[in-house]
Amino acid sequence: MRFLVTGLMLAASGFAQLSPAQKQQDFLNLAGLFNKQYGPYEWKKQLFGVDLLDVRPWLSKVAASKDDIEFLELCQDYTSSLRDGHVFFSIPASFNVQVPISVDVYDGKVLVEAISRVTFPLATAPILRGDEIVSLDGKPIADVITSLSRYGGSDANPRGNRRAAADFLFFRPQSRIPSAGLIDGNVSIGVRHRGSEEITNYETPWVKSGEPLRTLGLVPTLNGSRVLRLLASGVTKPALAAEGPAWQQALWELGYSADDHHPSGNDQGDEIFHGVTGRGATLPVFTLPSGFVRRIGVNNADNFLTGTYTSGGKRIGYIRIPRMAPQGSFAAALTQFGTEIAYLEANTDGLVVDVMRNPGGLIEYGHSLSEYFISTPQPAVGFELRATLSRITSLTNQISSFRAQQAPTWVIQLFEKVLGDVKTAYSENRGRTGPLPLDRPYLEIYPAVDTNFQPNVYTKPMIILIDEFSVSTADLFPAVLQDASRAKLVGYRSGGLGGTNGSFYSGVYSETSTGVTFGLMVRPKAITVEGFPTTQYIENVGVRPDIELDYMTTPNLLQNGVPFVAEFTRILLEEINKAPQ
Repeated sequence: MRFLVTGLMLAASGFAQLSPAQKQQDFLNLAGLFNKQYGPYEWKKQLFGVDLLDVRPWLSKVAASKDDIEFLELCQDYTSSLRDGHVFFSIPASFNVQVPISVDVYDGKVLVEAISRVTFPLATAPILRGDEIVSLDGKPIADVITSLSRYGGSDANPRGNRRAAADFLFFRPQSRIPSAGLIDGNVSIGVRHRGSEEITNYETPWVKSGEPLRTLGLVPTLNGSRVLRLLASGVTKPALAAEGPAWQQALWELGYSADDHHPSGNDQGDEIFHGVTGRGATLPVFTLPSGFVRRIGVNNADNFLTGTYTSGGKRIGYIRIPRMAPQGSFAAALTQFGTEIAYLEANTDGLVVDVMRNPGGLIEYGHSLSEYFISTPQPAVGFELRATLSRITSLTNQISSFRAQQAPTWVIQLFEKVLGDVKTAYSENRGRTGPLPLDRPYLEIYPAVDTNFQPNVYTKPMIILIDEFSVSTADLFPAVLQDASRAKLVGYRSGGLGGTNGSFYSGVYSETSTGVTFGLMVRPKAITVEGFPTTQYIENVGVRPDIELDYMTTPNLLQNGVPFVAEFTRILLEEINKAPQ
């Protein structure tokens, strides 16, 4: 009976708030995690003056926080101050509110991309694609976006962060926005219809799902030290293709760079109301050109979309790489890619490679695909890794396991090389190693070959389409080929999520988790761009286009990208015509 009464008392206490001591301890857990694991610490301090180890002002705010939601928002602010697209702060909440409108930022304005006719029938709410959202609940939309930008998850790139924040205008998941659980009632939406200067207000209820979280619940505090110094119980592993031996999985986990926490759009272009349209989708965000003949990209087994079209008397090839991780077999994906490259080499005059809105994935995949576009060996991207005891232990155990499994010699040599550099950096109390290969035993890529060991590469003029949602390994891929002087990059600066990443449990009492960047990409050549020191890092800097071509314009929205396609086709034709014949 005593046990039952105690259980009831604990259940009832679940409606209480965390104690001040528990909030302080959880915040110190979070800060301690970044202290130990975060790779770009020095880089962020150099760029932005952010010292994540100076927790004194944060602890003052934690002590002053009135409730659990305010505390969670402070933790969110701490992680977002790093301006790192791989870093996120997440709470275990299922609740979200939304309004079925899809928007994005075109020409600096928030424009409607899609809208539910069930919620907004034309007769009473004639909101159309291309109409401008100018306010929410009477607040200017620019102010609302600024308030949501801390949740954007792409702050490595300011414009990408603004667009990600715009997605939260009508979709508020509490797992990412702690205060979303407080939203109730209706929302008033101020709309400026195309061709009008007047603003019309439409009111609609927030659509709710899940159970709102308003408190984390008081639990007994552990006895002992006043400050609980527990770090994360372990890193959560990325969801990778389920194939191959254990050493292959370990290799992919060692070299993993993807923006997994950002919502994705629908793969087949169906009506959808949150997530960046076309992110990770096989179909491009734009309508393919008239006369386009598709080869692959229809079946679920297709990892790419390819085809050809004719313009200016030239036959142009197109290949879309929607994500840097295969659906299914890694080997089958590369075989499919190699088949398409062989066809395109034989049957086209120039090639468009599209990695717009590619959320990244496996470093080995990105490097392997780039090998189909080079004719001579080229430098690869290296990684400076954070040196930690847990990484030393993990690498040591993996090497022993690989030997027992009779893994390939090169895999064991690679892990021994990484282990040696991590141990040296750790013993010298350095934050990071020097640049290391994470997917091969050398910092080079070599031309791809077919099954007969003959070169299987595309040798003709080509352009690569990039934008601010080309991130992580999709930052790496264009960087390698730009540094090899192999292709002109066309579009907008890439996302600048230049590191390897994973996620950790970060709060003992709040049960929260956070994304952490372990290391930094080091591209083959240093670049100098406005606002940054000369550097080989991709983090925050991004990869810059050789020719800037902005898709995010009103004509592209209203014409499904026709002007964009016409312009990148013109650019490629110019490259073809000036190439040696």
